[in-house]
Amino acid sequence: MTVVRDGHLVLMFGPPGSGKSTQGQLMAEAMGWNWISTGQILKQFGSDELRGRLAKGALATDDEVNALADEAVKVKTAGGQTLVIDGYPRNAVQSERLLGVWPPVLAAISMVVPDEEVITRIKTRNRDDGDSVEATHKRIRIFNQNINPIRRTIELAGVPWIEVNGMASIEEVHDRVMAEIKNVLDK
Repeated sequence: MTVVRDGHLVLMFGPPGSGKSTQGQLMAEAMGWNWISTGQILKQFGSDELRGRLAKGALATDDEVNALADEAVKVKTAGGQTLVIDGYPRNAVQSERLLGVWPPVLAAISMVVPDEEVITRIKTRNRDDGDSVEATHKRIRIFNQNINPIRRTIELAGVPWIEVNGMASIEEVHDRVMAEIKNVLDK
């Protein structure tokens, strides 16, 4: 297990289509921080064999994701940089691990968007990655099953858990996210 203690983290949570990637990238850009998603980690740091399995619909194991995420965090937080990480941790075990070996977490931001709106957003953004309505429902179910144990783990560690209403324009939601992160940083 690699211990990575340089820099700081901001965690972004939300179901698929909630805007977490968009908002995470906007926040990182506005603050001069780095941003990365779990998908990006798997593509950038994963082996050809792993990328091939993922392309066929297989899931990466926790061990694979953890090892790749360790490397990504080490690179992206070098020199004390803050990293906004989207889509990790995905379960309570990963949350506990993250808190034990990664840089301190400044905040966890959870984008709150009703399931029906998430489905509408996924349908209307005309994605090329093959997301079907059934796959979207499955991803939402998995997110909803895992988010409360993740939240409990994060909050028990004393990390602020911030819920942001994602039901507005990108600009309005960005303003909400920025107000919340600035509030955390001012404490």
